[in-house]
Amino acid sequence: MSLFFLACTPRTGNVWCRRLLAGAIGGTHIAAHQPYEIDWGSLHPPCIVAMHWHLATELRDLLAAGQFEVIVTVRHPFDILISILHFCLYEPATARWLEGEGGTEASLLGSTADPTSPRFLQYALSSRAKALLGISAEWYSSARAVVRYEDLVADTEETLRRTLISLGCQAAVPLNEVVQSNTIDRLRPLGPKHFWRGEPGLWRRLIVPEFRRPIYECHKKLFQLWGYDCAGERELTAVEARANWKAICQ
Repeated sequence: MSLFFLACTPRTGNVWCRRLLAGAIGGTHIAAHQPYEIDWGSLHPPCIVAMHWHLATELRDLLAAGQFEVIVTVRHPFDILISILHFCLYEPATARWLEGEGGTEASLLGSTADPTSPRFLQYALSSRAKALLGISAEWYSSARAVVRYEDLVADTEETLRRTLISLGCQAAVPLNEVVQSNTIDRLRPLGPKHFWRGEPGLWRRLIVPEFRRPIYECHKKLFQLWGYDCAGERELTAVEARANWKAICQ
């Protein structure tokens, strides 16, 4: 069977990842907010199902019965939070992430919500952020393959090749062709809100030092599990960060 379940925190490159994998194995890919939205019996391999959802007993058993292999995407938590901040300005459906568990992204809307604002810090420390960031962590130990966003950007073809090996899959299409057909620049016109900057480490120019430590401490287990730190340009000021945000969002 070639059925895969991509379980992940939002804004970890999951759309890009599943397009690459589906292209490589000559399969299809779909996404849903909840398990009930998928007609599991109608899926034909090879197929990738993506979802931001908890590792619940019912879903785990369903995947096991269908012989699904689990894939997880991860990304630096700071970059995830920055991407959520930008994404929710254009996509109201973020309220459906985990069906609103822990709140929504409504507090991030408005012209004064930038990476230096108290609203951003409050969100980053909220139960909502903990719930969303925790999805990839929940599935991490159950995954047949873990794809780090930073690796996917640095060497897309090699990361895709390693992922296929982890999944025990053979490429049906030359990987260089798949990669060329799915560059961020080519995909951006299909959905600018989904394919924004694609730049690892963007947080270093946007999150001020006084915000980094409390966010890190709040999600410390996550940072340690995925091997990320919070070191950045210590001299970054709020004025500089706001100017960087404004320039990036233009």
